[in-house]
Amino acid sequence: MAVLRSALFLFMCVLLVPVPSQAQKKRKDKKNSDARNEQVLLAEAELIEGMRYYIQDNYERALQQILKGIRINPQSSGLYYQAAVTLSKMDKNEEALVYVEKALSLDSQNPYYYILKAHLQSALFRYKEAAQTYETLLAHFPSYSYYALDLGLLYEEQLNNPEKALAAYRKLLEEIGETNEVLTRMQRLYLRQGEYVEAFRIALRRLDQRGSDLSPYLPFIELIENAPLPQVESLNRAIANDPMLKTHPASQLVWALGLYRLEQKKDSQRLLQNVIEHPSINNALREVAVLGYVRLFKNEADLGFLMKYLAELCRKNPYNTDLLNQYGIVLQKRYRYAEAAQVFLQSLETQQSQIEIWLRLFDCLEKAGQYQLFYTKTQEGIELYPFQGIIWMHHATACLYGQRTAEAVKAIERARQLISDNQDFLLPEIERIEALIQAQEGKIGDAIEKMEKLLRKQGESPQLLYDYCLLLASHKQKLDYARSLSEKLLKLADSSPFAQYAHGRVLYSLRLYTEALPYLKQAAEQLSTAYTLESYGDVLFRLGKTEEAVELWQKALKLSETPERLKKKIDEKRLYED
Repeated sequence: MAVLRSALFLFMCVLLVPVPSQAQKKRKDKKNSDARNEQVLLAEAELIEGMRYYIQDNYERALQQILKGIRINPQSSGLYYQAAVTLSKMDKNEEALVYVEKALSLDSQNPYYYILKAHLQSALFRYKEAAQTYETLLAHFPSYSYYALDLGLLYEEQLNNPEKALAAYRKLLEEIGETNEVLTRMQRLYLRQGEYVEAFRIALRRLDQRGSDLSPYLPFIELIENAPLPQVESLNRAIANDPMLKTHPASQLVWALGLYRLEQKKDSQRLLQNVIEHPSINNALREVAVLGYVRLFKNEADLGFLMKYLAELCRKNPYNTDLLNQYGIVLQKRYRYAEAAQVFLQSLETQQSQIEIWLRLFDCLEKAGQYQLFYTKTQEGIELYPFQGIIWMHHATACLYGQRTAEAVKAIERARQLISDNQDFLLPEIERIEALIQAQEGKIGDAIEKMEKLLRKQGESPQLLYDYCLLLASHKQKLDYARSLSEKLLKLADSSPFAQYAHGRVLYSLRLYTEALPYLKQAAEQLSTAYTLESYGDVLFRLGKTEEAVELWQKALKLSETPERLKKKIDEKRLYED
């Protein structure tokens, strides 16, 4: 009975326990929700306070506030993320990685968490893990495809996996279109792997995008110039075997340069000419092709062919000293000395420290008969290069043309003082100028003796023969001997207007005017200067062709630096020279 009474008592107690109503449950849920909201608000307040310190670069205080927020609301992925960001600013990347992984465990749908995680892994040199994180990011969030660049950089620069790097770059191009940075990296990777066709195709895409920018070209030029020959041969073969590349002027240019390195020079020259004349080539590439043609084939180049393109390129690139210098050299070789001198002057305005161009300028001014400018420019050259004996030699020559004999003597003495042991090849040139000075001083016998001594050493020197012939002709000395020397000069340089002029002058001094005529005519036609035109006019006058002679003297007058004498000849229609 006692047991029965106890059981009954317990049952009654259960019945008496109050059962919560629906209204009571709602009140309890609201209370819990309010508590959670309050918790979130308090945590957010700590985050806001932390961000205030973060903006002020006070990362320690910022972290304290954010951690307080985490203690208040440990389910907030954003707080863990911000803690990771702040720790990374403090160079505590290991701790930061822990926090960002916690953020991801709470919310795996936020792309910024993956991005921060990958950055932290990279900073900790965990490149494989970083690559995997980027792969996950790109797989789950296609709109973030621009991070394929970071993935590609990891594979390219840290993991040495060009195939995966290229795959990442290709994905990037598919999603956001072509960018020069990505194409540049792809081109470099293809080149590194020896996939020349693919590399060149990308280079052509870059060239189409960037017009006159030739940076896509530089890796191929560098490869052609510096790579082992088997690699050059491989590149050439790749171009030759691809239907598109072998007809494109950009790739043909590289092909031509490769052929030159492989000693197939005739094919190289022919191909370069085709590139230069290609109607669709842009100006920047044509400039490279022309410069390459001049540099590689300067001795075999078709000067007429070059003239056309160099003139045009120099007009469009007036400050490109390489182009100007090459154009000046071509003009110089064509005996167009006055034009060449102007081009060299233009080049020197841009870059004065080119002694070779100064020397070419002096040569052109002398041969063009621009003696006053020749004198002025050699003075400038001495200011720039006071210890260069060769500059003083040119100055001495310029002084001779201006009848500054005493100054010429001092200049050639200074040249002798400056010539070093390794420049003794210049000594015969100094002695040649000294002989001309002696002649101007009236010491004809001494001048001839010095010239004879030089002739025994340098009997094949065109410059020596030219000066000696004119010296003998102008002083009416040993004219038959002078004729034999001028004939020798013709054999050495028969196409040179200077050889024609020297021989014509000797024949003129021998009063063989009919024989002198064709030589002086040819010299004047090839080299239109005051002195060649005047001499041609003189021989015509001697042959009774006065009107033609006057016409030539008038042309010479326009170029002459001593117009009074020519004016008198024209006005009086008579010669004053014997």
